[in-house]
Amino acid sequence: MSDEIDLRWGHTWSLPKHVRTAWGARLIYPDDVVWDRQDATGPRKDELLAHLRDTVGDAPWRRARELADRGAMSPRDELDWILYEDAQVRVIGNPHKSFGYLYVVAYFRSETL
Repeated sequence: MSDEIDLRWGHTWSLPKHVRTAWGARLIYPDDVVWDRQDATGPRKDELLAHLRDTVGDAPWRRARELADRGAMSPRDELDWILYEDAQVRVIGNPHKSFGYLYVVAYFRSETL
């Protein structure tokens, strides 16, 4: 986990060590993004939020729904799932055995080097 990230919401447990910018959220399982359960931090926060909004869109939530619908991901699990990945960002989700939430985090892949 990154020592430098302090997010109120999200799946920060799986952040790589050198990540400095991240967005996190606690969704209603599997794909309902709640506006007041999100947070972002870091020097490139605005750039990350713009990429998530303009490029990524709802692709991670469609993937989460697909995984849940076919029974691969369960709210009883504590497994990391890559919900989206491109050349710039990675979005990871994990239900953390919550039986009702999906904790997610997005970060720049370039910060993991």
